[in-house]
Amino acid sequence: MPVFDSDRFPILAYVDLETTGTRPKGDRITEIAIIRVEHGEEVARWSSLVDPEVPIPEYIKSLTGIDDAMVRSAPTFGQLLDDVQDLFKDATLVAHNANFDAGFLRHAFERHGQPFDYPVLCTVKLSRRLYPSLKRHGLDALMAIHGLDEEGDRHRAMTDTALLPQLVQCCVNEHGVDQVEAAFSAQTQRTSLPSQLDESLLNEMPKSPGVYLFYGDKNSLLYVGKSVDIRSRVMSHFSDAKRNDKEQRLSQAVRDIQWQSTSGELSALLLESRMVKELSPIYNRRLRRHKSLFSWYWAFDDKAPKLLDLAKDEQHDFENQYGLYRNPSAATKALRGAADEHELCKKVLGLEKGKGACFAYQLKKCKGACVGDEPIMQHNLRVAEVLLPMKLEGWPYDGPIAVEEHNVEQDLHHYLVFDQWRYMGEFDWETDRESMLTAEPEPLDLDTYKILRSYLRKHPNQIKML
Repeated sequence: MPVFDSDRFPILAYVDLETTGTRPKGDRITEIAIIRVEHGEEVARWSSLVDPEVPIPEYIKSLTGIDDAMVRSAPTFGQLLDDVQDLFKDATLVAHNANFDAGFLRHAFERHGQPFDYPVLCTVKLSRRLYPSLKRHGLDALMAIHGLDEEGDRHRAMTDTALLPQLVQCCVNEHGVDQVEAAFSAQTQRTSLPSQLDESLLNEMPKSPGVYLFYGDKNSLLYVGKSVDIRSRVMSHFSDAKRNDKEQRLSQAVRDIQWQSTSGELSALLLESRMVKELSPIYNRRLRRHKSLFSWYWAFDDKAPKLLDLAKDEQHDFENQYGLYRNPSAATKALRGAADEHELCKKVLGLEKGKGACFAYQLKKCKGACVGDEPIMQHNLRVAEVLLPMKLEGWPYDGPIAVEEHNVEQDLHHYLVFDQWRYMGEFDWETDRESMLTAEPEPLDLDTYKILRSYLRKHPNQIKML
């Protein structure tokens, strides 16, 4: 079979790797194979086992047939680096599910202080573009469909590498050089979706605010994110996949993408927070709804701060309140930490019981307010200074407010209503005005407080008083 000869891609380096796992940053290469083609002529065919310098997991041994004994006397990647660079020189790399191979190569190069800046083409994406009706684009499926010749043990690097020029040439035979070049060129012009996703999703994604959800195998929820431009933000994940280990793993795992448009940025922020709490996606930082929320109450003349359960307090003006905590333990830990750092007296603060000097005073880590060495007035001045960065912002309005949002692309125009930092709902200004005033607010939520406080500072012109 002839080899694909391209004016746009005159030098190609077909490559395949075997590895100890699926994490480019943490796992290692165990075998590499490269076929270099210049102007349609194969000029080099090279492969080598690689000592990963770590044990090979059992399931990887059974999959690839490569075990620890086979790689024990093999060169390390560092010892092979010069050969690899020579074979890659001035070439465009071609791999099947190329994000995987490129991620491993990038980390391998960087471990040895070398940049990895080669253009990369993916034959899975080529197949998806030219054969959109096919349900599967793995090498096994494409071998059967196109009648590709197997030249060794499957799942070994050179066997899989040798299938790639055959696959590309089959595409040329059926669609012509121009279409294959155009399909490859499209990959270099913009970030594309991972090979396991349907490229048509890209055209369906809105360029407007909302929340997006990444799903993996068996419809497992991997990640929830938000953006003012869903399409651009989603694509940035896959652009980062070549540099960021977390994004690389997420890119490999995602099997479907869904989204929900919102009327604006604030509603997207709130929806993301709610979804993460309720759905617990694998790749998100864990957020939980709490029935209780606590804060320290302290006025200057008070001796000791008092812990308030805000779930029992319907008025959240936050006068003389410091910090928001999900439980009493977290609140106590924060106040103890502040006392330790600034030599405040834990006994005066109500954190330690008993008579006489506090324990820290005996260790010379308290200035002695507990025994009269430091006047209470002076101690309280220091407490006020320490607590000031933790002071909660009171509700700055005379009553409920509505924040206007308008998503022009999706024709969504809503008002988000809040009172005393609590979310009351999303309404239409013309038809739901009465509902705005009678809506039952949600319980006070730490994340809602943080989101809203930050947003109102940045967008004061979007506020309407009710």
